[in-house]
Amino acid sequence: MGSAAPDLVGRINDTVYVIPHAGTVDHYPAKATNIVVPNGTAVYNVGDWNKDGKGDIVTRAPDGNLTLWRGDGKGSFAPGVALGSGFGSVSKLRFVGDVTGDGLPDFYGRNAAGNPTIFPGDGATGFKASLSSTKAMDEFWYFRGSDLSAYDLVTATASLTGKTTTDIVLRHKATGVLRVLQYNAAGKLITNRIIAEPSRGITALG
Repeated sequence: MGSAAPDLVGRINDTVYVIPHAGTVDHYPAKATNIVVPNGTAVYNVGDWNKDGKGDIVTRAPDGNLTLWRGDGKGSFAPGVALGSGFGSVSKLRFVGDVTGDGLPDFYGRNAAGNPTIFPGDGATGFKASLSSTKAMDEFWYFRGSDLSAYDLVTATASLTGKTTTDIVLRHKATGVLRVLQYNAAGKLITNRIIAEPSRGITALG
């Protein structure tokens, strides 16, 4: 179909169809950033946290403090700024996109008492007051009812396609292959596919 990328050919009844290659890829080779966090315990891809049109990253320190690294859109990041403290007692902290409906990305976890809690982002360098969550949301973000025994890394991340819904990425223990689960606005699974095979040296996904 006019490019060097291979296309697919299929048949429905007696009609043959060509499915053109879009010429796109899911991932380019890994590229090192200027972020160094030797004692970091987690890294989160938070999309455009501060609404400047560029992708950002949040890291978590052993004491639970969160640091925001604001992207420049070219693979580098401004010096980290404090985003939040007091998260040392929060377990299973995840980035979950906008779950409050205000257009700003949020975090989710269980507070010191073990209660499911939403930590709404303020779109700048902090958080609004935390909110209690629902059982249904808790079950979704902790993958209740899903057999994840074959995966050693599981994370929720900003949409890989730029949509408003959040995606889930998993790494298969035996092969190292990354899979992405994508959902529509109603929470229905619409995509479950392989996207990449990362280095065995990766210890965290975000």
